[in-house]
Amino acid sequence: MDDRAPGSSPDALEITVDGVRFEVTHDPEQPGAYHYSRLTPPAEDYGFTSRGSDHAERSTEQHVDSIRNFLSLVDPETGYIEDYSRWELFVRWWRRRRGPSPRRR
Repeated sequence: MDDRAPGSSPDALEITVDGVRFEVTHDPEQPGAYHYSRLTPPAEDYGFTSRGSDHAERSTEQHVDSIRNFLSLVDPETGYIEDYSRWELFVRWWRRRRGPSPRRR
C-alpha cells in the first residue's frame, strides 16, 4: 500500500525542465529534503538541495518550479551559478516572481 500524500511525486525521478534534465531524489534522513542533480551538459552532476520547513512531500509541479528557479540563476553557457552578490540574486528572484526590480535602500 502506498502511504504517500495525494499528488506527491515518487522518491526518485527524472524531470526535464526547459531542455535540462535533472535527477530528483528524496532524502529519507531529512524530512522534506530533495536533492536535484543536473544530468545534461555543460555541468553534469551540478545541482542543489531544497528542504521545506513543513517537511511535506513535494509534487512534480513543485519540483519543476524549484528547478526553474535554480536555472534562472545559472549561466546557460557554463551551467554554473556565477558569483553574484546577494543583492543581485535577490533582484533576479524578485523579477522572476514579481516583475520590475525593487529599489535598493
